[in-house]
Amino acid sequence: MKKFIIYQLDEKKLSREEYSRRIFEGLDSIRTKGLPLTLDIYNKIYECEKDDNTDLDDLFREFNLCKPEGYNGHSLSTSDIVETEGRFFFCDSYGWENITEEIKSDRQGKLYDVYRYCNGIREHKFTGNYEQCKKWISHRGDTEKVSYSIENPHIPQI
Repeated sequence: MKKFIIYQLDEKKLSREEYSRRIFEGLDSIRTKGLPLTLDIYNKIYECEKDDNTDLDDLFREFNLCKPEGYNGHSLSTSDIVETEGRFFFCDSYGWENITEEIKSDRQGKLYDVYRYCNGIREHKFTGNYEQCKKWISHRGDTEKVSYSIENPHIPQI
């Protein structure tokens, strides 16, 4: 099975003007405007597992023609980002652009907080760079039904 995570711009994290400069814009347009590519302004909208043969075009068709139950985002569109197999892809005007290096570069030098969610309670558990946070979560041996999230990127103070 192949895991897919869909991210869409979060209008609450941007001014109205900035949001309208980015939403449904192609990658060339975003770069021409000098706007950085960062997941900090996106929300994780949906996470799913699909057959290993599923590709990004299959996902695009599914999330435009027959959205799955529980999916609350808009149709998969230009300016959305999909993560799969440790790589990030920008839904461009025509096709997909691999932006993994830009996302990884943006994450360097930022600290993130790991939160644990259990029975409606949110607890701060760990702070570190993104890769440290992922590793910390992967080593948890929780027996209860819990979930973790990596949130609140911030630049460390020197």
